[in-house]
Amino acid sequence: MTGFWPQPDKPRAIPREERRRIAAVSKRDSTALTLEADRLAKDELIRRVGGLHCQACGAKQGRGPIDRAHGFGKKAKPGLRWDRRNLVLLDRHCHRAFGRTHKTWLTFLEGLIGSAAFLALVETGRKRRRPLEEIVSGLKNGKFSNENVGEGRA
Repeated sequence: MTGFWPQPDKPRAIPREERRRIAAVSKRDSTALTLEADRLAKDELIRRVGGLHCQACGAKQGRGPIDRAHGFGKKAKPGLRWDRRNLVLLDRHCHRAFGRTHKTWLTFLEGLIGSAAFLALVETGRKRRRPLEEIVSGLKNGKFSNENVGEGRA
């Protein structure tokens, strides 16, 4: 039932197929940016550490694959995914060993980066992640620093 006054024109509804296509393109773009940011961050981490070796035991690539590990998980604290303080190179054996006990892992990370940097990392994890485009741009321009990559806005 319509009232006495004429109803305003409703915006045209977007067909379901078009909505699905838009969502698929958006997800594909987001996935591509995430993969590119992961690759750039790993390359920078390898350069910063001085080669592809485990930061816990010193093993080289020959013992097994070297993984990029996150001190705070990617899902638990997505704002820290590309923060250099949160990234560590570990061989598969050490990565699994640290994965079993979170407290031991955080103690190792704190010893590796220092107490002040660890506390700053915990505080940064409470902030929102920057847009992916901004993160990838920062990584490409060599701004792989705590201030420019990984930290969110307050």
